[in-house]
Amino acid sequence: MIEERENPLNREIIEKDSLPRLDLIEEKDFDSTRLSERRLQEWSACVLQEMGDKTRWIQSLESGIIRRDRRIEKLEIRTRELEEKLESTTNDYRKRLAQLQYELIGIRTSKAWKLAKLFERFSIIVSWSKLLYWTATGKLATKLREEKIYTELANSGLFDPEYYLMMNPDVAAAGADPLKHYIDNYLQGRNPNQCFDTLSYLQSHPDIDINPLLHYYRVQNPRGEK
Repeated sequence: MIEERENPLNREIIEKDSLPRLDLIEEKDFDSTRLSERRLQEWSACVLQEMGDKTRWIQSLESGIIRRDRRIEKLEIRTRELEEKLESTTNDYRKRLAQLQYELIGIRTSKAWKLAKLFERFSIIVSWSKLLYWTATGKLATKLREEKIYTELANSGLFDPEYYLMMNPDVAAAGADPLKHYIDNYLQGRNPNQCFDTLSYLQSHPDIDINPLLHYYRVQNPRGEK
């Protein structure tokens, strides 16, 4: 058997085929590098955007803090102004109070004050004297009833004293109490206000035996009568 001799040319071809191709390796490395650079650029862009967002957020917080500090400063200034104004007003009131107290002392030590107090005591004595007189003469019940009618009509708001004095110049000239004059003289046809006709009301209610204005008030306000 004849052994085949190994051809040196064939061995060189086989060895070349088994070696890796350098051009393919370099191309793969280049693609990997480009991919890494693209990812790095994307990551850098994200980081820069996040940093920009945080920077704007910090700037917004700083602006808010500055505005808050300015408001606090204005409030502190306003508070100091109010405190100074309050202190000044308090001092003025204290001075005025001291002045009034001094004037009051002067009034109480004056002759006019002593005369007024004497007149007050005299009025009380006269009032008690009238009360005793009415009791002795049997007129106490009548006077108390008149006083009740006067008070009730005065509180009713139906009697207009200005109108009554304008329509009855004789009462104004005499300086009489208009309400008391009306109570005593309503049968003369005098009207307590411009809307109430005394004689017409008496004609419409012939059975009443009290002041017509008082009767009208009690009918309109039944709870007001005690």
